[in-house]
This record gives sequence, structure tokens and C-alpha cells, in this order.
Amino acid sequence: MIARNPDNVPALVFSVVPHWRLATLDPAKSKGHLRAALAILKPLAAANRLDANRLGWIPKIEAQLATLK
Repeated sequence: MIARNPDNVPALVFSVVPHWRLATLDPAKSKGHLRAALAILKPLAAANRLDANRLGWIPKIEAQLATLK
């Protein structure tokens, strides 16, 4: 769905949640999942396409990623 409509902000945002949850469920691939989530959120934030709640996800995910390094 995202590949066919890359401007669909709700679909992009909804795709972050599985990555974020998989980061907890699959520790071996946590960094990859968190980076994938940030790769979705950061461009949306830069384009001012996120609401305040979802904008708050970025520092939370970055903090979680920092604990894995």
C-alpha cells in the first residue's frame, strides 16, 4: 500500500507501529526495526506532516535505539 501511494501519511504512520513493536519482540533485529521506524518518521516530521503525538515518537525511538548501542 505504501509503495503504491507513498504520500499516504496515515499509512506511513501506521507502518511505524509494527517496527516499533518488533524491536521489542525481536532483539536481534531491534536496531533495524527502530531505524526503519525513524526513516519513516523523520521525513514526515521535516515536511511538517506529523501531529504532536507522533512527533513525540521520534525522541522515544531514538532513546530506545541509543540504549542498544
